Amino acid sequence: MKNILLAVFMAILGISAGAQATDQVTVPLSSPGKIGLLATDLKSASIKVTGSNRSDILVKYRLVENLEDDEDNEMEGNLKRIKTNNFDFEISEEKNTVSIKSESWFQQIELEIEVPNNFNLDLHNYTGRFIEVNNISGDINLESYTGYISAKAVSGTVNASTYAGKIEVAFKQITPDQSMAFSNYSGTIDLTLPANYKATFKMKTSFSEVYSAFDMNVVSKPAELKKVEGNTFKLSTDEWTVGSINGGGPEIMIKNFSGGIYLRKA
Repeated sequence: MKNILLAVFMAILGISAGAQATDQVTVPLSSPGKIGLLATDLKSASIKVTGSNRSDILVKYRLVENLEDDEDNEMEGNLKRIKTNNFDFEISEEKNTVSIKSESWFQQIELEIEVPNNFNLDLHNYTGRFIEVNNISGDINLESYTGYISAKAVSGTVNASTYAGKIEVAFKQITPDQSMAFSNYSGTIDLTLPANYKATFKMKTSFSEVYSAFDMNVVSKPAELKKVEGNTFKLSTDEWTVGSINGGGPEIMIKNFSGGIYLRKA
């Protein structure tokens, strides 16, 4: 839809670099009432997506003021840096798939998006502060690098990964017999699951612990003596902890490095 692309591009160009004004655009769906997909590929954006009783997509957007601008006016000698507004993003829709893309790295933008309650999500950002999802039922894939991930009151399946932020997911319902994966590096992974959910967890955290509100049947493996070099041997166990709840079910992989893993009951 070229008219949508043009409207978003022109509106952003009209905002000064330090402005906090919010603008919006409505994206009609090819098949209203049918499940669709929202996909984002954004270099420098924070994303909040909320499910609502609507048959189209509402995208609100605003540029975020760079607080360092006033502290870094001079680049060389008496030459002062001029604030620029080099930012644009594109929105397109085809067969109920809505794509939002941007290649801009230097202007932070915040997106607040409303979608139908039943909708699939595939959200990716890089230097944005967060990805937040609320009140959505569908297949949800969330991937960030420098921001935290939050998904609350969600149903279906969730796969989430980030590098420098907390992952927090609270399920209302989970699609049975579907595997999921959660990975992090320097933040906690905190999952709230239905009390009767059946699953088998494969978990690893290198410098923290696993905490569970569920009674978990943990499968332990005996330590293995492995030859490392010459006459040097290493006694070790599998780094992964495997345990089942409510009799076991699909595999849920949770991998962390320096943060804890928390499994809570809804």
